[in-house]
Amino acid sequence: MTARTDFHSLYSHDFLRIAACVPRAAVADPSFAVAETLRLASVGHADGTALMVFPELGLSSYAIDDLLLQDALQGAVEDALARSPRRRATSSR
Repeated sequence: MTARTDFHSLYSHDFLRIAACVPRAAVADPSFAVAETLRLASVGHADGTALMVFPELGLSSYAIDDLLLQDALQGAVEDALARSPRRRATSSR
């Protein structure tokens, strides 16, 4: 029988690390929301998290009716996503 070298890894025992993420919010500040979301994603990645769940509409910090009725906020969310490091990295491929 071969000894498992990854015994201390929870994944070798069919467990999965998941995270329910609650980023800090600043209402109608998509740049802050994207930065905070990416910060938490980096923490989860460093911790070896397999699945991270973020709140719906977390980038706008607004209710859906407010987002749909305000073109300026929707545009700001789209701009903040376009400026995010991950978006730039994947669009340059």
